Amino acid sequence: MQPANDAHPIHVEPGRAALERGQQQYLHLVRLAWDLHLLGVGSAVEVGPERVPAVRIARASGPVRVMAWVTDEGAWVFTWGHSRDKRIEVWDARAASRIARLAQDD
Repeated sequence: MQPANDAHPIHVEPGRAALERGQQQYLHLVRLAWDLHLLGVGSAVEVGPERVPAVRIARASGPVRVMAWVTDEGAWVFTWGHSRDKRIEVWDARAASRIARLAQDD
């Protein structure tokens, strides 16, 4: 996997420090929520002191939480479980559509 920061750097103004990991995580989650919105899937970005930030998608069988993490290799991924088949790189063009299918899996 290629690190997401190398593939699609987030613009940082000259003289400013790079975005902190938590800020990058939040930006990825908001972008995912917007992409889901464009696909007709309702979601909410959850940010709180007691929980890991996530995009929450409601569904009949119970909500699913999608989180943004940095892998050991340095790549940003969206994950909704513990196995490798429940994650996708944040910059993958199929990420939102794959995650949107979770809302239909009841």
